[in-house]
Amino acid sequence: MLALSLAPGQPRTTPWPSDTWFGIDFASGRSIAGGRHVPLTDALTFARASDRLVRTNAGHWQAAGPGQPAISDLGLSLEPERTNTVVFNTGNSGAGILLTGTTLANLPAGSSPARDAHGKRAIQGSGNTDGVTRHSLSTLGGTTYSWSQSFKYDGSAWVRFMFSDNVAHGLNVWLDLQTMTVGTASVFGNAVLHSHALTPEGNGWYRLSMTGAVPNTASGGLSSYVCTANGNSTRQAGSYCLWGTQMETGKPTSPILTFGASETRRQDQAVLSLPAGAHTLRQWRAGAPQAVSVPGGAYTLPADDTGGFIQWLWSDQS
Repeated sequence: MLALSLAPGQPRTTPWPSDTWFGIDFASGRSIAGGRHVPLTDALTFARASDRLVRTNAGHWQAAGPGQPAISDLGLSLEPERTNTVVFNTGNSGAGILLTGTTLANLPAGSSPARDAHGKRAIQGSGNTDGVTRHSLSTLGGTTYSWSQSFKYDGSAWVRFMFSDNVAHGLNVWLDLQTMTVGTASVFGNAVLHSHALTPEGNGWYRLSMTGAVPNTASGGLSSYVCTANGNSTRQAGSYCLWGTQMETGKPTSPILTFGASETRRQDQAVLSLPAGAHTLRQWRAGAPQAVSVPGGAYTLPADDTGGFIQWLWSDQS
């Protein structure tokens, strides 16, 4: 059975027309099928064989259990299957983690359960020789990966977020924790940096991601550490907060928590139950309308790895 827990809907400037045969407003929880208002379960069926996190308009992450659609006040999120190869990102400890010249402490209790339960405060001593979250990770040469980690200010200005394949090829991004702005983004050796982004998560947290490739199939390392200035790799004493370290193939997706082994989040599968006949299915996704011609009956909405949400959709029937 499909169960929904919707946050208060944001006002929509473009609702579906009054004579729509089929429509769903995910943000406010309205649905129409056959020209009449129906429960969402009559308009859409959903499946996903794992839980996942979905971002809200305030930037927080809320849980969606197995088989439950990832709906927040931003709308419906549909993500492809992805595996986080960081084996222990909830405690940032255990096998595959180097903590040289650093200690990790629990965060104080707060209003963000996923981070407050699993995030850590990284306290970096002077003269350390490695990053606080140096995860040992294996890459395939030429494959596009995304590396992500959430940060929060805790007294230090600059951190360096870096991946290296341990054969002198890698990529890195510097982050100013005081202003939460991205500084220098660069590569060394023959690595390629396709893109990088910083996303607010609420309560002072921001998620930094970088997407790129390294030329070698090798065992590398993903690190973050306090440094002296933008673009400078010199380490210094300081502290910051972190959680949800992630490495995945392709573009960055929502955080996948791991507890001692890599974890796979299964694909969101949403199937519309359209009335018989041809349809022009219109959807409002990522702030712009999109239209596609589809037949009547069951229609599977495609998964999306761009971070876009579907606020509403409706069909013109030919």
